[in-house]
Amino acid sequence: MVTQEYKLGYTPIEGEFKYGIISNLITPQENVELLDIIEEYCEPLQESISSGEFFIFSEDYTASNKWLHPEGELNDRWNVIRVNIEERLSSLVITEHYPILKRRDSSNMKWMIGLTVSSNKELSPHNDDPVEARELMKDESIPVTSGIYKGVLYLGYPDKDYTGYGTRFYKRESDDVYTQLTEIPFIPGNACIFQADSHSYHGTEYPTFKHSRYTVTLEYF
Repeated sequence: MVTQEYKLGYTPIEGEFKYGIISNLITPQENVELLDIIEEYCEPLQESISSGEFFIFSEDYTASNKWLHPEGELNDRWNVIRVNIEERLSSLVITEHYPILKRRDSSNMKWMIGLTVSSNKELSPHNDDPVEARELMKDESIPVTSGIYKGVLYLGYPDKDYTGYGTRFYKRESDDVYTQLTEIPFIPGNACIFQADSHSYHGTEYPTFKHSRYTVTLEYF
């Protein structure tokens, strides 16, 4: 039996801002391990996840995605793969397109990586512009972040259909009017990545929400 080689790669997509597809950011074995971790973590939370209560932060704010915080042995297992992802994002394959940046104190910026589960609500187009995000961060009831590069790693089972579960990128035509540029397919093990700015509009739209949507968020500070 021939073992298939899974090689890290990057495919840029032409547009008004920088974005593209990272192929094979994790191996099939790591994908299965992460799904096992998430399923075990989420098992006692299924009722609140299904009802949407899990995603409510405050009276005025409900998230479309929420970070998971495994502890103990689950966290140990997650950290092994998290370190692998960080190392791959720091490889030349990625950094020649998304260069290593410095903070004001001359230290390197770093990737923040988190396990997430999505609600069944679509995520309307937004740009994650770091300048706008820093203003919103002043309101402590809205959990936003201001990464320079951002992305989503897709996790999934080979026997499930993830049609329409990918990340969609848009062009803003006017207030509340957006034209979809493309959808990055939800292929387990692959990720979308982009440089956040005033043009980087993205979101999700589910034709039908058939089963859970698990991802790993990627954010460079």
